[in-house]
Amino acid sequence: MKGKYLYVRLRRVKKYGPVVWLSFLSKKYYHKIGLSFYPGILHEDVLFTLTGILLANRTTYIQKKYYHYRKHNDSIMSNKVNVKNIYGYIITFWQILKIFEGKNFENVVDNAINLAKNFLIKTIRNYMNLVTNNEKKILSIKLTNIQQEILSLIL
Repeated sequence: MKGKYLYVRLRRVKKYGPVVWLSFLSKKYYHKIGLSFYPGILHEDVLFTLTGILLANRTTYIQKKYYHYRKHNDSIMSNKVNVKNIYGYIITFWQILKIFEGKNFENVVDNAINLAKNFLIKTIRNYMNLVTNNEKKILSIKLTNIQQEILSLIL
């Protein structure tokens, strides 16, 4: 089925995981849509997998387990929330707006994309409560270059 329908179905049954190691992409498809990781951010999987699945013309879902994930104590997911986490999610949100705004998806797909956007907004807000004022200032400085573009897309 088309990727946008698989995305909606997986979201509905709570099986969608925005991590690269759950996806298999053909090299031809990867190059065709110009899919790549956004450089220099954490949580780049979210943007990569969402773009990959929504733009795909042919997808499938295999329920069989092929991968066992080990979480290390010193991994990104185990560390305390910091500016890098928030920055990564903000950049991801911004890129999703740029890529998918104006695309003509059906309402059900738009609703699923909005769920992803709402998740990112909620995560960013929650993370902002976990960092210090000094870290918020650092984040503001890092975002200076893209603030106007983000605001114009959001507003």
